[in-house]
Parts: sequence; C-alpha cells; structure tokens
Amino acid sequence: MARRSKTVADALAHGHPCHSCGALCCRYVAAALDPPKERADRDLIRWYLAHTKVCVYIDRDGDWWVQVGTDCRNLGPDGSCRDYDHRPQLCREYGTDSCERADHDAENIAEFETVEEFERFFRANYRTEGDRVRRRHRRYVVPAS
Repeated sequence: MARRSKTVADALAHGHPCHSCGALCCRYVAAALDPPKERADRDLIRWYLAHTKVCVYIDRDGDWWVQVGTDCRNLGPDGSCRDYDHRPQLCREYGTDSCERADHDAENIAEFETVEEFERFFRANYRTEGDRVRRRHRRYVVPAS
C-alpha cells in the first residue's frame, strides 16, 4: 500500500477546508465600482469609506470594488450554510483557490479602509479638472502609509 504524504494526511484529518475557516467568504458582499472619473465618483467613494465595515479596493486586474462586512442570512452558527442545496450560483462556483485564507489581499493594487487612505492614493494618482477626474499615470502609484 502506498504511503500518503504528511500534508495529504493532515488535510484529510481536518476535513473539508471550509469547515474550519469561520466562513470568511460568507461575511461580506462586494460589488463592482467604477473608478473615479468625476468629482461625484470621488465623493461616492469617500461616502462609502465613511461607514464602518466598508472598504474599497482595486484588484490585480485594476477593477475597483466596494466591500461591505455583513453576514449572509443563511450562515449557521457553526459556519455552515443553512440553505446549501439552494445556494446561489456564485456560492457554488466559489472555490478554495479564491478563499480568503489564502490571503489574496497582497495581490490587490490598493485597499482603503478610511477616507484618509483613499485621499492619499487619489492625490498620488489623479488630478481634478473642474468636475472631471483624470489619471496622472498609466500605472497606479501606491503611496507609503
């Protein structure tokens, strides 16, 4: 009989990876956001960030997202889905390769949890011309914190 590697044996001993993570992927919603092109867009991002449990980030593809920390209504006390058989397609397609436990935050271009963080980024990367907002650089510059 072939011997299993220690990592495979450990993984099997702990069961499915979703059973031990605290259901991180079920504790927020994220929606696509247009990058700022007008003063109103900048204001909208500032408004989002004025709220608790909200962050805005730019993923590695350059797409902007607003993320709101809130638990799924179907999340059970043990972290399991109480409506597993009828869960949305988005949940069905979500795989362990996308899991927050893999710490994909380092892959994001930038993340903002406060208005001040966003404003530092905005000043380094955008300029305003009247009501219009223009990019300064082809690639984003991420200022030091």
